Amino acid sequence: MPLAKYFKAGQKVSLHALPNDAPGLPFIDSLTCYLLDAGRGYLDLRLPYRVAPGEEYPFTDGMPFELFSDAMGMGIRLTGTFEKKLAASRIRIKHNSDLTMVKRRLSPRCDVNIEVGCTRSQGKLLSFRRQWEKNARALSHATDLSKMPKFPRSNVNLSANGIGMMVKLPVEPADIFMLLINLDDEKPSICALGEVVWFSKREVEGQHKTGFQFLNILESDQQRLAAYVETKNSYVPETEEEEEQ
Repeated sequence: MPLAKYFKAGQKVSLHALPNDAPGLPFIDSLTCYLLDAGRGYLDLRLPYRVAPGEEYPFTDGMPFELFSDAMGMGIRLTGTFEKKLAASRIRIKHNSDLTMVKRRLSPRCDVNIEVGCTRSQGKLLSFRRQWEKNARALSHATDLSKMPKFPRSNVNLSANGIGMMVKLPVEPADIFMLLINLDDEKPSICALGEVVWFSKREVEGQHKTGFQFLNILESDQQRLAAYVETKNSYVPETEEEEEQ
């Protein structure tokens, strides 16, 4: 199947690391990329993250991935493995020529007022991933909720895959934040890494409404979010979240 029909330069591609046999808690591990070139047997991709030297995503030879994108009104899926780093923020994925069309389903969302804490990465992607793993592991075993940190309550738009909330300026696309989300369900907070995918152009008291998609989150926490959203006044949007005007 000729990929040129489905992949165009500049196209947004979601890169999802496939599970491995390493011990530990199962988690979602994803990245946003943009297509540079679709050649014979490979895809060259650009990562949009502004990271300091030594803070790059920890790719390894042969690391397996799923790639998702949109073409001709449908979702497309392709698998492959990491081949090499081409330059700063540029990688090559060797694909398996197994492109399939998939139906993309939008996740239910809800509007709630909950405690949320957020910290910007300041270009430290690798360090943030390590801190996220440490936090998520600790929270998964926490039993004494009295020791849990408290955060300001915020009006947020929540789903299993992301969150929309007010964030202090400055905000830029592909900024990465550590998010701690308290669902008021007598369980430990959920820790996730979120990537800025859109933000409103309207400024309100030095803040923008900002949409995040989760890059790193425990599978159990994602399931917990999905169950929580279903108990609220949830709805399924007709289209993907777009940047607000």
